[in-house]
Amino acid sequence: MGNTVMSEVVSYEVRGSIGLIQINNPPVNALSVNKGVLQGLLDAIKSGDHDPQVNAFLLIGGGKNFSGGADISEFGKPKAPGMATLSDLLDYMDTVTKPIVAALSGPTMGGGFELSLTCHYRLASQEAIVGLPEVKLGILPGAGGTQRLPRIIGAEQALELITSGAFVSAQNAKALGIVDEIIDEELLEGSIRWIKRALRSGLPVARVSERSVKTNADPEAFITKARAVAEKKWRGYPAPLRIVECIDAAINKPFKEGMQIERKNIEALIPTDESKSLRHLFFAERQANKVDGITKEVPIAKIKSVSVIGAGTMGTG
Repeated sequence: MGNTVMSEVVSYEVRGSIGLIQINNPPVNALSVNKGVLQGLLDAIKSGDHDPQVNAFLLIGGGKNFSGGADISEFGKPKAPGMATLSDLLDYMDTVTKPIVAALSGPTMGGGFELSLTCHYRLASQEAIVGLPEVKLGILPGAGGTQRLPRIIGAEQALELITSGAFVSAQNAKALGIVDEIIDEELLEGSIRWIKRALRSGLPVARVSERSVKTNADPEAFITKARAVAEKKWRGYPAPLRIVECIDAAINKPFKEGMQIERKNIEALIPTDESKSLRHLFFAERQANKVDGITKEVPIAKIKSVSVIGAGTMGTG
């Protein structure tokens, strides 16, 4: 058994014939460019891809979740020289000829979910949830989410999930076909056992990018209706309408062309006032929960009385 730490935030080891890759970037295993998470993942997959001992990969998150997605604090900031991006990683993964299995736990969202969609198989713990909440930040999934998810669950379901930013439980994800198997035992060892069994019976490389998109209705009528709904329901918010354009591309264009359209649309959304405002709100809400000098070690004080001060109606009761 070989063991190589590709970086401080990504570990890699070979267990038998399985290349085990673990993301270790607490608290949510964000796919940070400048911390080297994506570069570490790329280096690990390349190492196993060229290792004749490795027949399959298992990608898992350290701690309580697989990955919370991109590090949005890096939006608009320069990329550290020589560091891989999420696009670099996913493009390479789509060329790998050995099956890649993702083991999902906890909240797996945004770029973390898109990373799992690029894997050939997805396993999940009972408590895992998945979703693409980018629309809540005024943007859209920019790493293939609008192109791969429709190829797995169909255009209608994908459009609903992406425009709502809703999360899906592991059980519902399995019913939709997003997750191949729910692991009832300890996730790491259970996933390794699943891969070993699958390798014995044949585990083909199942690239989502090579699938076609299914729709329940006439595609043209579906997109026309989706545009009308987006214009009416989300008036003033540009992201949902651009998501519809990306779903249209997933249905009617080759995968690579659809990816280009997705990239064009997210690049147009990031600098909008709507996205800037929603991202500011996202960080402000989290900052409000932090008080300088208060750490986890500070004991919780018991509140014995409360005073309401004010001369108005609310204050005087």
